[in-house]
Amino acid sequence: MRIWRVLAFYVCLAATAQNQVETLRRQALELSQKKQWNQAIEKYREALRLEPADPDTHYNLALALRYKGDPAAAAGEFQAALRLKPQWSAAHYGLGAAYYALGNKTGALAEFRSAVEQDPKNAGARYFLAVTLLERKELREAIAELKAVLRLRPSHAEARLTLGLAYL
Repeated sequence: MRIWRVLAFYVCLAATAQNQVETLRRQALELSQKKQWNQAIEKYREALRLEPADPDTHYNLALALRYKGDPAAAAGEFQAALRLKPQWSAAHYGLGAAYYALGNKTGALAEFRSAVEQDPKNAGARYFLAVTLLERKELREAIAELKAVLRLRPSHAEARLTLGLAYL
């Protein structure tokens, strides 16, 4: 009988911890929506202390760090999300953007390519893949990517402008 009490205690403890993690995530999302990045980051980190293997929390923390202006820390969190969920297009795209902000164009290119491989309809990843390719003077592939962006999102003004400039 005693083993059942101990087991019930641990089940209750785990449920309480899960509720606390969900509360922290919800609070972090609300703070992020208000662009209160420092507070949101702290809530995400508290949630990760309780549940470190959650790729969504790592991803959301990475976004908050990126919006706060810390691409190096964001890159680390995007990498953590990808270790837990390797085929996640949005996380590859985010990591590519963080690498791009850090000046790591080779890393950015690889991550944008991975994002497009995982989700060929990811217009944002395709656009930044094209921009990175243009910087490397790989015009043919860049133009093909820009055309793909415009097929996906005909109103993408930056892609239309960039495509026009690529022909100059």
